Amino acid sequence: MLAKRLEQAQKFGIETGASGNTNHLPMALIALSKLGASNAQLDSFYTDYHDGLLPLKEHEIIGAFEWREHLGNQERFDDYLAYFKMQISTQGISAVTSEHIDTLIQGCGSSAFHAIIRLSYGLQEENDTEVAFGLAHMAAHYLSINLPANSDLTASDIIDNALDEFADFSVAATSITQRMRAVIQDERFIAINQFPQQATLSQLSQQFAELYLSTRDFTVLHAVTSCHAMQLILPYCKKPQQALQFYWSAALCAVLSVERLTFRTDTAETAETANSDTPLEQLDLETIRQSSDTHVIKLAWSSIAQYQQYGHCAHLRILNQLVSD
Repeated sequence: MLAKRLEQAQKFGIETGASGNTNHLPMALIALSKLGASNAQLDSFYTDYHDGLLPLKEHEIIGAFEWREHLGNQERFDDYLAYFKMQISTQGISAVTSEHIDTLIQGCGSSAFHAIIRLSYGLQEENDTEVAFGLAHMAAHYLSINLPANSDLTASDIIDNALDEFADFSVAATSITQRMRAVIQDERFIAINQFPQQATLSQLSQQFAELYLSTRDFTVLHAVTSCHAMQLILPYCKKPQQALQFYWSAALCAVLSVERLTFRTDTAETAETANSDTPLEQLDLETIRQSSDTHVIKLAWSSIAQYQQYGHCAHLRILNQLVSD
């Protein structure tokens, strides 16, 4: 049933018709399936969501297409999609992803990380078309950012210092991507764009989960779900450390784009709260499977996947909160 619904969902574009926001349908269907949704629940979600989507027209590339020359040109999405579909049909998912990802990951903040999330979901499902959509989305909405400087500071210290520096930051923008672009263009970002050089993806995963618990901020939520995406994408990167650095820079940029955000980790309180959390295997996820909120659905699946991979109690805490909300 999932494969059928994905095939139907792939007939729509990457943005919704009314608001221009990202189309979450394929990602939500995959996440719901991972959460154990029934065929009836998948059908119901598809029916309720797809009405506001714009049909995708069939498109073929005429002549040669130099994919590096059009990065960030959203008008070339159809060309990118046709290009990646063609490449995958002849070379396969693994080869095409590995060939392009080290360049595309340098703009991974594209569409508030939804492009890398869709790619990662396509990779875990081994779905050719979903991977093509994800790669095309990354390319057409590429958000250029500088490689951060290495630092001996911890991830938490870098975030705290950066938030202090951007305490008065304010921008008249309606989308996360627009706010992120404003941060990148702010001259202060150059100085605080630092990477905790001893950090691993596991540590960044814990950091963003704790930041979300501290703030319950919608933008920070995307740092949690995108960190799960990196877990699935990094194995395809020929330069995984550089990929992690670019990802961190984009995630830090997203955090700084939130006005008046504060973050101070209380590890003792986190540990005490974790002791009262319901274990994962005892959680009733039915309320999440019945949810119409795509971000709740994806956050739940991302938290489960990262908890199972790393064992950080912060992800279990997020799940307990989602179930009880």
